[in-house]
Amino acid sequence: MVTRKHVTADAEQAQQPEAAELEVRFVYMDVRTRPGADRFCRAGYCFGPDPLRLRVADLSDADMTNIADEPMLVVEFVAEEDKA
Repeated sequence: MVTRKHVTADAEQAQQPEAAELEVRFVYMDVRTRPGADRFCRAGYCFGPDPLRLRVADLSDADMTNIADEPMLVVEFVAEEDKA
């Protein structure tokens, strides 16, 4: 199960030790259907073969978990780098 806490922990692990001045956070989820599925809906969103970008901050923990754990969907978390 993916939760907001896991996303934050993954982002912290993605930081490079020599780039301490950068903070990496997962800000978006790019979500699309698995090959062969033209359309699939989950958590109030309908997805297709082209990625739909969702802001993690706009999703409830339950919606994020439902989308990320759905086997019919392919989810990629997109990091954003900001200078601290």
